[in-house]
Amino acid sequence: MAEPLDRAVEELTARKELLGWTVTHRRVRGEQLFADRQRVEARRSIESDQLILDALCTSDGASEPPGCGAASATVTAGEDPGPAIEFAIAAARRTRNQPYSLPSPAPLPDVDLADPVLQADLSGALRSLHERLDACASRDPAARLTLAEWFAEAEETHLVNSQGIDARQSRTEPCNQRPQQPDSPHRASPAGPAPARAAA
Repeated sequence: MAEPLDRAVEELTARKELLGWTVTHRRVRGEQLFADRQRVEARRSIESDQLILDALCTSDGASEPPGCGAASATVTAGEDPGPAIEFAIAAARRTRNQPYSLPSPAPLPDVDLADPVLQADLSGALRSLHERLDACASRDPAARLTLAEWFAEAEETHLVNSQGIDARQSRTEPCNQRPQQPDSPHRASPAGPAPARAAA
């Protein structure tokens, strides 16, 4: 396990008052491309590296049957997880639900959620998609693009919980918006996430 996740797992394991806990290490790389009808105006790269800490514990106050609460906190990887753990536990104690437990390890469908083209080169994949859009629009005299906005991200997730789950997942997601002139017969609405293999 990566060091930031290791440290959080160690601290949560030491909290014997917890009914359960989950740590999710989420790394995201993103690229954005903005273009008008003549040129690419801007490109932007983003990165985030975070730990999401979830705590499950008995609720404060007497009740029959006893209730339980859950809460989460997020820290930047490398940041001391201690204060965030304290915050999550304090918040969880103030909520009350029927007692429940966290999931245990179980087989999951083997579904490929990551496009290797996007994983290898997010910026290059967006540039290629935009060039393909321009080429398609240039072949249709009625299509007049005003601008295009492209987004893509690649996410690596590592989840560990107190029940023994230790799982990793890779995911990519391209998305684009392509407004056109209002009088165009080929008017397009903003597009949501494209299929994971869209860049291939």
